[in-house]
Amino acid sequence: MAARAEARFSRSAVRGHDRPRSDQPSSVRPASVLVATQVVEQSLDLDFDLIVSDLAPLAQLLQRAGRGRRHLRGPGGRPAWAQAEDRPKLVVLDPFRRPQKADRPATWGSVYDASLLIRTSLLLSERAAEGIVVPDGVQELVDAVYAPDFVEGLDAAAQRELESLDVERLASEMAETDLARMVGIKGPGSIGGQLHLISQRIEGVTEELLTTRLGADAGRVLCAYVQEDGSLTLARDGSGGAVPGVDGASLSREDVAAVAAHTAPVPGAWVREGADAEKDHPASWQQVSTLRDVVLLPMRRAGDGRWACSRGGHTIGVSVTGLERF
Repeated sequence: MAARAEARFSRSAVRGHDRPRSDQPSSVRPASVLVATQVVEQSLDLDFDLIVSDLAPLAQLLQRAGRGRRHLRGPGGRPAWAQAEDRPKLVVLDPFRRPQKADRPATWGSVYDASLLIRTSLLLSERAAEGIVVPDGVQELVDAVYAPDFVEGLDAAAQRELESLDVERLASEMAETDLARMVGIKGPGSIGGQLHLISQRIEGVTEELLTTRLGADAGRVLCAYVQEDGSLTLARDGSGGAVPGVDGASLSREDVAAVAAHTAPVPGAWVREGADAEKDHPASWQQVSTLRDVVLLPMRRAGDGRWACSRGGHTIGVSVTGLERF
């Protein structure tokens, strides 16, 4: 998808298939809309005539704004309403009518901290009319949105609400920082060359703790296909042999690579429900740091030809779009 987006919205994307001889496109690109997550705000060299974004912390909004009219396309390279290439426009959809936590849509979840969203909302409402100069005005704005005295000047109710949310944010950041120090991978020089310590489990640091503190609600699964003779294979048609290690045999480097290549990420709730340590994690996998947390899902062919397995009161199935739970 990233390659397709770059082909359509990159610096050289123009009507037709021939790249222009100069650095500037020779004609306006065909009208199109890209709907994307925040992944497009970094690393991709995309160029849009207009950007519409949900509210996000100021730093992220500035990143997104940097994709607006990113390259000079010349007077014939943009529609008439976007000719002002030095004044790109970012439209922010702001749900906060007042600085209260309840204003954030429930569907947003907790991707961004509420206090930063509110601070950004208030700052934009105050300064958006005069515009933001990039890069000259960026540092001052970022400093302002984090300023301790930001709450001064707000009415009493709004000040109490924001102060409470700020305390939650700072406490969460401190907890995450302390946990990161505990589980951070140390450099070889700090462990005296004992590389096995890099993958050593830390007592008290469980998957549930990481999920709660860091929002790392993710798991990895391997879909193993149950054949008529009861064997588990990596391929649906049974080719390639049995899944390495399920018979208790030790794993070679090639075996580990084969299993790892067939794993897939899923929401953590999918694998926590109905967990069975003995069935989920073959003993030989537990001896390998890259596989010890992979959950084995035995997939059986259903009546409609689809492969699926039951887990925790749900069914996880393989479709043309990937793994689904229903």
